[in-house]
Amino acid sequence: FILSSLIIFLIVTYEISGHFFRTKDFEIVASMPITSLQIVVSKFFSTLIFAYLYQSVVFLPAFAIGISYGLFTVTGIIFLVLGFLFLPFFSLLICSFLAYLLNFITSKIKQYTYLNLIISFALLLGLTVAIYFVNMGLTSIFINSGNIPLFVYFFVPTSILFFNAIVTGSIIWFLLFIVASIISFVLTMLLLSFFFKKINQNLNNNKKTASKKGKIKYRQRGVLGSLFHLEIKNYFNSSIYVLNTMFGMVLLLIASIVALVMYFSNPQLISMFSKEFIFVLLILFFCFSCGLSLTTNSSISMEGRNLYIKKSLPLKYSQVFISKILVNLVIVLPFLILSYLMILPILIDVQVSIFAMISILVVPLVLVSVLSTMSLMINLWFPKLQFTTETEVVKQSLSVLITSFLGMALVGLFVVVYMFLVPFIDLYLYVAICTLFMILIGVLFIYLLRTKGQAIFKEL
Repeated sequence: FILSSLIIFLIVTYEISGHFFRTKDFEIVASMPITSLQIVVSKFFSTLIFAYLYQSVVFLPAFAIGISYGLFTVTGIIFLVLGFLFLPFFSLLICSFLAYLLNFITSKIKQYTYLNLIISFALLLGLTVAIYFVNMGLTSIFINSGNIPLFVYFFVPTSILFFNAIVTGSIIWFLLFIVASIISFVLTMLLLSFFFKKINQNLNNNKKTASKKGKIKYRQRGVLGSLFHLEIKNYFNSSIYVLNTMFGMVLLLIASIVALVMYFSNPQLISMFSKEFIFVLLILFFCFSCGLSLTTNSSISMEGRNLYIKKSLPLKYSQVFISKILVNLVIVLPFLILSYLMILPILIDVQVSIFAMISILVVPLVLVSVLSTMSLMINLWFPKLQFTTETEVVKQSLSVLITSFLGMALVGLFVVVYMFLVPFIDLYLYVAICTLFMILIGVLFIYLLRTKGQAIFKEL
């Protein structure tokens, strides 16, 4: 229950911000004879559907295992089924409050985009740290035979009430959980409906008055350079786009710095691990982080109704594709190199092989290059050009859903295959073969972009 709530905290906090604020349909909806409460309730329930999906990732497997081992009574099963529907409400209250604070602050400032990004990253990093301490609390629960730390009660109180209801089978605990969840829902609706129109009006006014004044300067660029400059500009103009695609790399950099400090302050921490294990752990962590940082899986969709502008210009479609892939590489590469430089002293001190040192940088770079090409093709197959909020594209579109698991599935496949081949093949040779295989996949998708991709783009 706690982990389900934490997943919602981490994902929905910045997703709900883009769903309720900065929506493209605000002026139309606000002019209609409906109340703010009605607008907020409709938006909330569409957000709730995705909260159920995120919650299911942890909840349903645990529920299935509990049923198979006969851990639940009939009353417990009824509580679980009903409680599943109410469990996200407290988490969504906190997410809504944080989203309100973020947009209230940025609505007071004309040039709010970069401040929004800074505050959002700080907020997400703070939540990540909080989740780390809660996980430490979870470990303490097992160590202390069920004694739950007090701060866990504070962080996820309804999850604890739900837990107590299941363990004891008490209707009283369950009713307390339901009442607390309903109160959370009511408070969320009141908070969002009260500030919905005011904050959105301020944000829209800031957007209209943020144009630059003074003499316009023209700079000559090549076609590809101009497209790349436009893609970068559009990328950083969308805070939800940046947050969704850069957060993984920011975490990678922070984790690399922490690893460097911890290693040289206490080298004995990893003395028990072999060089091969350290190599595998680092390369997997780098690859998974790069797999979470794909911009091309929604770059076609983000064009929206403005796609016709590029199609009307005398451009080669291949130039449009290259500019979008370049943006992905330019966003990832600085974080990848800095993170590598952070852990390089550790690799030197541990005395891993030269091949291992090079692979930890090269393999993730090859992976992100291949995945960015594959993601662009998948976005062409499954575009979402009509939307009211950028959150729908960046977080909830089919192409993003597919590519979010694509990198993990590809790396996971390599790991599973290696588990069967351990006695027969050298680790470093296997990594080289996997890298070559990824390059071949990349070449295949480049061919698809040049043929099928251009045809699809022409018909969009």
